[in-house]
Amino acid sequence: MKKPILAASAIVVAIGVGAPKYIASQYEAKLDNILVQLNEQPGYTAKMEKLDQNWFSSDASISITLDISAFAPPEPDTELPTAISATLDVHTQYGLLLTESGLGLGLYQTHISLPATELRDILNWPEAKPFYQVDLSANLLAEIDYQDHITSFSFSAPENENTAQFSGFSGVGRWKQQHLVYQGKMDSVKFEGSETVTLENLSVNADFEVTDWQTMVEGGFYNSHMAIALESVASDMFAVKNLQFIVDSKVQPEQQTGAFYFKYAVDEITSEVFSASNLALAMQFNHLSETVMRKYQDAMKQMMKQQPTPEQMQLGIAQFVEENLPELLSKEPELNITELKGTIPQGSFDATLSTKLVDIDASAITLVELKQPEFWINHVLANASIKADQGIVELIAAQIIRKQLANNPNVAEMSAEQIEAMLAQQSPMIINGLVQQGFIQQEGNSYRCELKLQQGQASINGTPFPLLAAQ
Repeated sequence: MKKPILAASAIVVAIGVGAPKYIASQYEAKLDNILVQLNEQPGYTAKMEKLDQNWFSSDASISITLDISAFAPPEPDTELPTAISATLDVHTQYGLLLTESGLGLGLYQTHISLPATELRDILNWPEAKPFYQVDLSANLLAEIDYQDHITSFSFSAPENENTAQFSGFSGVGRWKQQHLVYQGKMDSVKFEGSETVTLENLSVNADFEVTDWQTMVEGGFYNSHMAIALESVASDMFAVKNLQFIVDSKVQPEQQTGAFYFKYAVDEITSEVFSASNLALAMQFNHLSETVMRKYQDAMKQMMKQQPTPEQMQLGIAQFVEENLPELLSKEPELNITELKGTIPQGSFDATLSTKLVDIDASAITLVELKQPEFWINHVLANASIKADQGIVELIAAQIIRKQLANNPNVAEMSAEQIEAMLAQQSPMIINGLVQQGFIQQEGNSYRCELKLQQGQASINGTPFPLLAAQ
């Protein structure tokens, strides 16, 4: 009876003793691969400065440098740094038995800290804390729990009486079955000087579905969602409530394309001279060639290694576009504005736009043809809808008249009250003229305009509209 128990105990001990060494080798191989991939990115240099290995744990020091001049040559006679460097301290305990954060089972636990001691010359934060830290733990199923934290800090410049207070930022996430979910938040940032600006309640929510990290590095498409929200921005001059930014990406594997969605939204903006509410702009890009996106990422890497001047960079991008535009257009990409709306004191407006390239034969496209307006007119399918309240239409009409009268010497001698009276008189005349010509349609206290472009033929509110460039 004792022999089986002893044998089983020996196996458990052997696994407990041998597992850390095997896990460490796998872990360090992945870490080396991360450094290799980071070094392949333009402007980045990553190096393992130190690695102390024990049987059950390891301690490493990794330096990372970002060469800013690789992206933009330094301006002459400036004192701005040309590179940013940081050193990460990485401590890892290897499983299966993990003890440093409570007793448990898992593959490893990693604590990464950025001391950033050089920043203490300008920022103040608790002595015992690093500026930034990350904690990772992988369970036996290789699912990774993630926590990160930027410490709270303050800044003070007595010479100009500028100060800043940052509450800190904390985030949690999990990597499970090729799925990464992350949530982060910040309570506040406050700047005080010639004026006071306060940002409150920032939140970050992200959801990434990545089957291969290499896909992200190489510019490939993957399904993702990220939302950044800021509850308020307030200053002595203005206030903003509920600012939101959303970006989604989606893989379209059947066509080897991807799609992106962006949305900017603000609930309310107020100042002494302006106010608006319910503002939103949402754009959608569909059927973007993944092949071209990967080529672009690679081309940028190669170009940045040469440290090009801004002029060389522009020429390189222009050359890439010329060489790859036919392939990009062959996927019949779309650009849609799914939401453009807002409310100002004069009223509300709402607009949408959908555009799509159709009937594209990549093998027959020439660069000369792409530079001709006729190509785009005949291959773009577009629909636009614009609706605005009467007050906004009158405001636009008044601005048009004001611009036309800007160089009129007779107007220069008129008082502000006389100009406003003239604008109020002439604006309805312009609007009525547009209605009579069919350019806009009145719907109660609002006006609407519908525009279409198909097979080279344009129409406004159903009435054909000649495009001279297509003749």
